Formats: sequence, C-alpha cells, structure tokens
Amino acid sequence: MAQYPRVALCLGDGGNVELFLPIIPALRDSCYLSILVDPKSAGLKLLEKNKIEHTVTNGADVDWASFKLIVTGTNGKVFDLWIAATENGEDFDIPVLWCGDFEGSGCEEKVKRLIPTWITALNKYSKERLVQVRPDVRPTDIFVTGNPAFDELHKMAAFAPNFAERVRNRLGIGENPFVFYAASSSAQFELVEESLLPTLTWAKMRGVRFLADFHPADPKRDALRALVKDELGVLLVEDNDMHSKMELALASNVMVTDYSTVGYKAALVGATVAFIMGPSARKYQESRGMVPPYFSILDRERGVGGIPVALPIFDPEDIGLGLDTLMREPHYRELMSNARNKGEFSGMIDGKAGERVKNLIETLVRS
Repeated sequence: MAQYPRVALCLGDGGNVELFLPIIPALRDSCYLSILVDPKSAGLKLLEKNKIEHTVTNGADVDWASFKLIVTGTNGKVFDLWIAATENGEDFDIPVLWCGDFEGSGCEEKVKRLIPTWITALNKYSKERLVQVRPDVRPTDIFVTGNPAFDELHKMAAFAPNFAERVRNRLGIGENPFVFYAASSSAQFELVEESLLPTLTWAKMRGVRFLADFHPADPKRDALRALVKDELGVLLVEDNDMHSKMELALASNVMVTDYSTVGYKAALVGATVAFIMGPSARKYQESRGMVPPYFSILDRERGVGGIPVALPIFDPEDIGLGLDTLMREPHYRELMSNARNKGEFSGMIDGKAGERVKNLIETLVRS
C-alpha cells in the first residue's frame, strides 16, 4: 500500500464520524488513509466499536507534509484538529477538503478565517448558504454530495409504514394518538421552558400518549425523565431502549424536537415532524452562521403550497396550534409529504451519497 497517495482523514464531532464510517473501507482500497481523531471527539466510541484503526491527536504531532490531501469533517463543538489540519494544509501547500455533514456545516464563526480548497455540502440549500458566508471559496469548489450517513434511509423510506405499525404494536399504543419528543441537551438550550413544558401541557389537554427521549450527555436527564413521568401519569409511554429514535419517530403521529439530526432524517423518510425552536435554539443556529428558517426542510418557499417538509414553531405560544394542525389536518400532512418528494429533498436519501463523496476524494487525490 506504500505506493498509494497518503490522505489524512481528520475527525471531530460524532456527526462527521458517522459521515465517513460507511466509506472508510472503500477509501482504504484506493489510498493510504491515516485517520486522525480530535481528543474531544464524541465519535471515538463509534470508531472503537467498529474497530477502525485511528490516532488520537490535536494535530500538533502530525507529519502534515507527508500527505497529498487533507480531508476533514466539519464540527460544531470540536475545533482543534479541524483548525490544525486546515492551517497546516495552507502552510505546506496541501489541498484541504472540508466535508459537511449537516446544513450550516462550514459556516461556523470559529473557522471563518480559514480557507479550505474545497467543501462538500449536504444539499443545494447548504451550498447557497456557503456561497453567501464563504465568498473566499469559489462556488465551483463547493460540491453538493449529500451525507453518506443518510444512505441507509433510502431503504427505510420504502418500509416506513411497516416500521410504524410494528413499533406501535410493541409499545401497546394501538390507534391512540402518540407524540415522540426528542430533545437536545438542557445544558445547550432552554428546552424545559421553550419546548418541553408547553408540549406536555398540550399533550395532557389532548389526552395524547407521549414518549420523551433526552440526550445521553444531558446532566439533567434523570430529572427531566422524572418531570415527564410526574406530569403525564398514564399518558406516558416507556420504551426502555427497545427501539431506535428513528423507529419511534416513524411510529409517532408527530415527532417534536428542538434541534435533532434524527428529526431531520425522520422528516425526509416520512415522519410528521415539528421543530420547536425557541430563542435559545435560534441563538445557537445563528452562532453557526444560519439564518431563519435555519433548515431547508423548514423553508416554506421550498415546500409545496407554502407548506414545508417539517413544521417550524418559533414561539412557544404557538406550540398548541401547531401540534393541533399536524394531528388534525390530513391535508396539511399531505402537502408536507408532497414537499418531501421534491427532488431537492428526495435526492438527499437516494442512497448514493457515499459513492459521491468517495469518488470526489479519489478524484481530488489523483489531481
């Protein structure tokens, strides 16, 4: 393998570990791949679980000059290795490819001073935002590839109704209205005041069965679970980790979230999803260089008849009305489904993103 070009693959947040995981074996067949991982990476356990050989480093001890190409994921929380990789690429005149795993990737304030050679974008909306925020990167050097971690959704979309029926039967929900609430960390957002309590109040008034999932790293996770149990009583549904978040989203009548990749994926696959983005969630998105409505799936202009793929709720006072609309208006849900089927959105789950990203890396390393 020594004759193969050397490529540094630099990983940070869990999201970009998930992006590259499906294509690492194929990349190793065509180049000498050194996988470097930021010490603060949330994806370390995932690499270890999949027995992927890697080196943990902040970049200070790396022989950057030995690489022909530097590929790095984009990160919202872990920046040291990403910054070191990009700076050393410039210092040693080595081209650098940033691979974005989500909308807004590459727009982060902490890396605006850095200039990669190329960037991949999740979708057309992401590229449009990058062109606005990153005038230092030519539009022709921003490639819409999608995210290889989304490729598994291609088959799931076809079987979504079957998933839903099986999960509802196992949970004992039957035909009862059911909401799945999936939250980010309370350490990151004011989720209790801005989304959880208003949603619980609505669920009690409507007699809706309710299952809540909180981020594993949330320091208040146990307290939040206790709060939900006390508030709901018999309306509470307990899963005991039997099902994935995606399965629960597809089984629900409505999935409610504040900022969730799972919510985004679920909306693309066929779930009815509401994004409750109060002041703290909006402030976070704007710190990433995003502007309202923050995601393409929430953009009414990209939807059908003014109805987007997922429902944005920006004011906690509108939560009840928004959730009532999703639960009671089949025509609204039909328009959401029609929006989901537009090429801009269905293309993100065509099952070919891994092939596009792999082929791009192989082309760039040979150029």
